[in-house]
Formats: sequence, structure tokens, C-alpha cells
Amino acid sequence: MATIVTASGLVHGGVFVGENTLATLQGLVGGYIQMVANGVKIGDETFVGFVCNEEGKLQGLPVNVNATKMWRHNGGDVLCGDVVFLKKGELK
Repeated sequence: MATIVTASGLVHGGVFVGENTLATLQGLVGGYIQMVANGVKIGDETFVGFVCNEEGKLQGLPVNVNATKMWRHNGGDVLCGDVVFLKKGELK
């Protein structure tokens, strides 16, 4: 089950996102996706990576403060828009 972290600060855990098709993931982040394979721990759960809007900054989407904090290897960069964190087997 995925965890969706919205740019407005909401965290939705245990979300079933279906087959994680390109169309489904694009719908969740609102555009082209960028997949990042990066281990992230949220509470007691470990995620193997996440999907964000590839053009979030260019589109002027709000900075996702919570998702950026969860992303440990950000090198000073930020994530913009909604972000979907995926567990092993969900990232295809």
C-alpha cells in the first residue's frame, strides 16, 4: 500500500493505487512522473522509492515540505506537488 504525501501537508497511508500504471501514477501526481528509487522510512514503514511530478517546479506547484523532509538524499533540492511513496513490489 502506498503512502501519498500532499503538498498541503496531508499524509494518506495505506492507499491502494491499483496496478501502479503510468496513467494511475500520473493522475496521482498531476502530470509526467519522475520515479526515484531511494529508501525512505516513514514511521514504521520502509518504502523503496517514490513518484513525483517531473515538472512540478516548472509548473509552479507548491513545495511539499513533508515529502522533502522524508527524502533523505535531497542535496538541498525540494519536491513540489503531491508525492507517492511506494513499497517493494509496488514500484514497477
